Amino acid sequence: MKNKKVWLLPLAVMAAIWFFSSAGATESSMMSGSLLGLVLDFMKGIFPDLDKARWFAQLHFYIRKLAHMTEFTLLYGSFIFAMTKNRISWAGPKAFALTLAYACLDEFHQTFVPGRYGCVPDVMIDTILPLLITLLGLAVWGPDFEKRPG
Repeated sequence: MKNKKVWLLPLAVMAAIWFFSSAGATESSMMSGSLLGLVLDFMKGIFPDLDKARWFAQLHFYIRKLAHMTEFTLLYGSFIFAMTKNRISWAGPKAFALTLAYACLDEFHQTFVPGRYGCVPDVMIDTILPLLITLLGLAVWGPDFEKRPG
């Protein structure tokens, strides 16, 4: 491997995911809820009739799942970056495999966190965007993403 420093990026993303997954159910819910609350407070300033409690109840679940999708898509991208910088072939599929493996490990890890649990549907939610990007990348550029034009 020519450039070992670039592997610090996926390790940092993995550490961040581990940190957020280590939060208990109440703490995790409060983190995502406070962000959503700020957004809804802003929206209420624009739309005074907005029913904040109703919107919070409807959006909180989706915000949490979107956060997981974002974390694992960042992990996938960091793997792609590290692999292409080191000229590793089949970077897309290999990055997806590592992302999928870490999503499984993350769900297993959550089984040990109070109030949280691990489940297969969450692994699928975590990795849906990396899967779609991998399939699109294979269709457009082939197995070696680093050989893309431009």
